[in-house]
Amino acid sequence: MSLSNFGTSDTTRNSIDVNWNNLNGDQTGGIGVKIQMFELQWDKADPQTWPTDQAFQTSNLSKSHGNLVNNKFYFYRIRAKNAFCWGGWSKALKVQTGSKPKTPLPPTTSVVKKVVVNKIAGVATSTFVTEWEVKICWEMPDK
Repeated sequence: MSLSNFGTSDTTRNSIDVNWNNLNGDQTGGIGVKIQMFELQWDKADPQTWPTDQAFQTSNLSKSHGNLVNNKFYFYRIRAKNAFCWGGWSKALKVQTGSKPKTPLPPTTSVVKKVVVNKIAGVATSTFVTEWEVKICWEMPDK
């Protein structure tokens, strides 16, 4: 089965939102045939055999899978059902739980002059800038 855009829209430390597009035209099993349901199967390890008790059936185009362990890989595959039978399974999708880092605050800049003072007998005779140093810094928000 070739479901387009089989992927994830949101992944956190303990949940993964899996989504896909519907099948159309001949992909449904024939003109005028509609997809009635999808089955999303999952596994915690790189699956050689998929556990049949780890599956969700839905008529939606997405499924939120919760109560997961942080920083672990999960594998998903999906198939569609029309009025006649189930179609074949998609290729496996590998997803790791974990949260994205927060967005840093915008960078700030400052310009520092490097000044040299020429002195003769302890008295300043001239002052001039020898170089400029530009500093760009950013910091993470508190939240």
